[in-house]
Amino acid sequence: MIFCLLMAAFLPAAIIVLRARQLTHVAFFSAGYLYYWVLPILVGQIQIFNVGSENGFGDWVGLFQNVPQPQLVIYAMSILIYYLCFLLGDALGRKMARGSRKMGGHPSLTFIWILYVFVFIVAASYTYHLRKLLGANYNDIGEELFSMGTLAALSLVLLALALLKTTADEKATFFATISNRWILGYFLISFLQLSMGGRLYFVSSLLLLAGYRSVFFKKYSGGQLLAFALGAAAFGGAAGLLRLKSGVNVGAVVLNLAGEPVFTSFSLVSFLGFNHIPWIEFPRFLAGDFLNLIPSAVLPNKMDLFPDPTKAGFSFVSPMGAMNSWVSFIINFGLAGTALVMVFIGFFLRWLLMNAKSPIFKTQYLMCSAFLTFTFFRDPFSVSLVKNFFEFSIIMPLVCAHLSGWLVWSAGAHGELLRRAESTSHP
Repeated sequence: MIFCLLMAAFLPAAIIVLRARQLTHVAFFSAGYLYYWVLPILVGQIQIFNVGSENGFGDWVGLFQNVPQPQLVIYAMSILIYYLCFLLGDALGRKMARGSRKMGGHPSLTFIWILYVFVFIVAASYTYHLRKLLGANYNDIGEELFSMGTLAALSLVLLALALLKTTADEKATFFATISNRWILGYFLISFLQLSMGGRLYFVSSLLLLAGYRSVFFKKYSGGQLLAFALGAAAFGGAAGLLRLKSGVNVGAVVLNLAGEPVFTSFSLVSFLGFNHIPWIEFPRFLAGDFLNLIPSAVLPNKMDLFPDPTKAGFSFVSPMGAMNSWVSFIINFGLAGTALVMVFIGFFLRWLLMNAKSPIFKTQYLMCSAFLTFTFFRDPFSVSLVKNFFEFSIIMPLVCAHLSGWLVWSAGAHGELLRRAESTSHP
């Protein structure tokens, strides 16, 4: 029965991914859904690994075998319902956005380049500060891991600025549009971040560009998308092996790719094995996660202040820090509440796309949709929803654009004052 439910959960998303010619938020969400929500339980059901498997897979199997069958049934049914709720929200957003009014004026982006240069210098300086981590074995990175979070934040600000500048100066073709110093500068910092182990941000950036091309320029053919998907998967798997100083071969790449969703689901299978699944919850943990908006320089111990679900009656483990988003949604909204949240997410992303006529909305949409595949499904809400979506994808483009507009206004006001002073001094 569970296998049949998993197949029912698998097929709609798989069909959408296979038929996609545009990498919209629906395609990215579907890919992440299959990879992080469907694949781990499917791996457990068909028993690819056993308790004697090495490299942590045996420990995962031990947890999976302790999950009661009724819990797996609830899980399989819930993810299918959530996926359909996301599609429902997307359909509602498509319908309602057609009748929406045009947005008003937007701030001038003339001085975005000044902000970009400033952030690039800070990011480059910080990368130099972390230079001993370049090419380091991921397992050897200790306390510096928190410093890498600052570099990730700087790179995301740089990405938002690069996209604002790029989308404001679009050319006739996609390649001509992205062939600029802003995108190049961002990828320079991002590549250095990749060499320190931040592969998912780098891969998400590639997904962003692929989505940008297919949504706003030219759709892909089926062969092009297949080649891109295989290339991105091979790159991601190889990058993961290289940062662990492991040999790269086809079998190792496949195992590394399978290990990402399986190890992320330690929190999922342990939660299913140890907890009653609530119908409704108040998002108290998400509310506390907004403390992550405060810079570490202002509140160095902010991670100690995050509410801990394990101290509130929930029991699960996440030995590698990753957090399956199904668990995060359930402890914050419950089974029923999560369905409503999925409708809202689908609606909001479609609304963003339907209004993506300006650089601000395009930047917001591209960043939000590209982050759906990985960080949305595998990071704690304090990182995924609070930082990557709310702060960097929604708020940061708005702040940067309005700061540029304010600089333009200030320069104009200052020039006007000078002209008036000159006119009064020379009657």
